[in-house]
Amino acid sequence: MKAAFPRCTQVLVALVAGASTVAVAQVATGPAPRAVAFPPALSVMVGVSTYGARARRDSGASEFTYPLSTGPTVSARLQSPLGRRFGLHVGGGFSYRNPREDVGGSPRRSSNERVATMRGEGGLLFRFKPAAPIYFGGGFVYYRHGGDPVFGQGRGAMTETGGAFGIGYDFGRKPGSNVAGRIEYWTYFVSPNASGLTSGVEAKSSARDWTFTVGATYRLRLPERRGS
Repeated sequence: MKAAFPRCTQVLVALVAGASTVAVAQVATGPAPRAVAFPPALSVMVGVSTYGARARRDSGASEFTYPLSTGPTVSARLQSPLGRRFGLHVGGGFSYRNPREDVGGSPRRSSNERVATMRGEGGLLFRFKPAAPIYFGGGFVYYRHGGDPVFGQGRGAMTETGGAFGIGYDFGRKPGSNVAGRIEYWTYFVSPNASGLTSGVEAKSSARDWTFTVGATYRLRLPERRGS
């Protein structure tokens, strides 16, 4: 009994020491960070965009509509987590195209003037699960046109605002990598600017635009917030 007591004491001391070591390690490192759907990241994209008809004119025999031509676009987006499944995003895009006059939905002529358009947007992103590749977005859009978006409008630079709705897909990210591929489709509903329209031409109540882009997203190495 006397010989067994020291052995038991040694075992208890060893167990207490081991438990203390584990506890100290947990306090020092803290619990593992929880996965979020939208970690801080920067996306750069290229693609194609359309700008729907901003105005119309009815000649009696035909309907004339006035969109901008379809063309390439470049864009960038920053995202930040908002809880586990939501994220905030802000971004912008640039395109360079010309006003067009269509008859019955078919292009008839285009202006030689090229219109540079800056697009700003922001809002919320959402995934059903943090690790899901597909996500959805919504928010607002702001346009700054460097010229007349309507053929012969005679107004010059102007702005437009509206709502933005999108869907995206992330792919190709390898374990330990901060880079992944990204595909996005966004549609925008804006209120056309009616300033300076010629006689007989009236602004439409709304215009629908869309962009389809492909690019890459890079996760930013920011300090991680740890929690339970």
